[in-house]
Amino acid sequence: MKLFPCALLLTLAGAGLVAAAADLPKAETLLDQYVEVTGGRANYEKRTTEYLSGTVEIPASNVKGKVEMWAEAPRQPC
Repeated sequence: MKLFPCALLLTLAGAGLVAAAADLPKAETLLDQYVEVTGGRANYEKRTTEYLSGTVEIPASNVKGKVEMWAEAPRQPC
């Protein structure tokens, strides 16, 4: 008989999660908002190169080092 209260509690919690999920905005809306607050679509389209740098550390393996990444947009055919 102890399973019934646990099952009821889990069912009610699940119903609450479903109700909360219904209130969330769509992923497309969130992405559109992100693009706008970080400079807008026109600025993203102007970017042709990107450079990232940082460090990576994995203490369990005693590994530490510098990371650099370069990226360039594909060239357009003539």
